[in-house]
Amino acid sequence: MTVQELYRQARYILEDAGLDSPDFDAGELSAHFFGLDRAGIALYGNRTPPSEAAAAFCRAVKERAARRPLQYLLGQWEFMGLTLQVGEGVLIPREDTVVLVEELAAGLRGVPVPRGLDLCAGTGAVALGLCSLLPDTEALCLELSPTALSFLKRNLDAYPQYHVQV
Repeated sequence: MTVQELYRQARYILEDAGLDSPDFDAGELSAHFFGLDRAGIALYGNRTPPSEAAAAFCRAVKERAARRPLQYLLGQWEFMGLTLQVGEGVLIPREDTVVLVEELAAGLRGVPVPRGLDLCAGTGAVALGLCSLLPDTEALCLELSPTALSFLKRNLDAYPQYHVQV
């Protein structure tokens, strides 16, 4: 099967499963497994992907149809311009978290060196998001879950320019 055929099949499966955004989900999975977004599929979708990539894609589509979060299947998610590692055992940063971080940043504007403590930090989205808006911020993240802590450490390591510690 070509990438385009796999993408179309995925859309059909996800739509049949009653997911809200089958086009988006199939596109994100295609980008992840084949390196082609929806525009790329239109241009290069006639290519046959490696069998390993096609098999992994089909497994992910099946899991997504069973309602496994897309973000867990991708292993990462964009949050406020940051790419955060996510997976089982950690909450996925959402749009309401963006509102929280933006309101927090608005309240801290003008503070010379904002300092904060992020309890149950999970992915570190709040601390890292705040630092992306206010780069002089210093934050300390605490996380008790060993699983979540591993995601937190990886995400903090990916953004050494921010003053965030565990």
